[in-house]
Amino acid sequence: MVMVRLLSKLLLPWQTILGSDHVWTAQNWGEAWQEMVTVLHTISTEPETEARWFFQHLKISPQDCRFRPLEPLENSAALFLEDALRRRLGREPLQHILGTQPFRYLELSVNRNVLIPRPETEQLVDYVLAACQKKLKHGMPVRVLDVGTGSGAIALALKQECPELDVWASDLSEPALATARLNAQALNLGVQFIQGDGLHAVLKLSQPQPLFDILVSNPPYIPATELTALAPEVRNYEPLQALVPPVADPLYFYRHFAQWAPQMLTPHAKVFFEIHSTLGPETQACFTAPVWMHTRLHQDFQKKDRYVESEFGRVIE
Repeated sequence: MVMVRLLSKLLLPWQTILGSDHVWTAQNWGEAWQEMVTVLHTISTEPETEARWFFQHLKISPQDCRFRPLEPLENSAALFLEDALRRRLGREPLQHILGTQPFRYLELSVNRNVLIPRPETEQLVDYVLAACQKKLKHGMPVRVLDVGTGSGAIALALKQECPELDVWASDLSEPALATARLNAQALNLGVQFIQGDGLHAVLKLSQPQPLFDILVSNPPYIPATELTALAPEVRNYEPLQALVPPVADPLYFYRHFAQWAPQMLTPHAKVFFEIHSTLGPETQACFTAPVWMHTRLHQDFQKKDRYVESEFGRVIE
């Protein structure tokens, strides 16, 4: 936490980030579309995609703007688009402005208390689901733990796509857990949420302590030295403690998992972690025999090292 507090002093708090003084002038759908795309082009590599999301929020499509350009823009729509544009020019993430982010087959509420789920994490869920299905085919009940759940994306996706799973999720942040619980309630998905730091959230539970067949996590792994190179949307608006480990070691949480996970795993349990793309071999080396077996790296859709998978072998007496 000391590292997080020090780094936070280097960044602008979100309250001080100001939008531009751009004055909204569009009065009809055609002008509104053109104004949004033109201004978003100054900060975004995908201005038309972003504009499409904002207009879809108003139930107006790009085709509507093209074929009915003179349709008057209602005052409420103009106010929304003007506010959205001002906030984006202040580099606030589109997902925060809209309040939601799609994740696999889910629509999740997101805010400044949680990381915005990324496509790479959707791919992590694929690996976890494959392992769960393999265990279920052998008639085994499967209990899963998602550590650092944030918005609940991984846990809720697993439960939605494989209802037979007994899914648990933890987070150190109470505001993040509140967001995850709201998402679970809105989606009517049953997940057991617990508060705590890393695996200690489970270790502190009263006996008998639950054992897990699958452990998954997308923990903080960005080195502090890389923080200032991140996009303003990330470094100024997403929670710092979910991005950067609490100490200088970017492998801190993987060492934590390697050390403590054996106390809460069933024999031959599988673990899956999202990792820094440049620290694949170093992260893999955290999970060594005889405690850990069949440790391997997986690449994401950009052919970058992005995931570590391992199997629990045995505890060294």
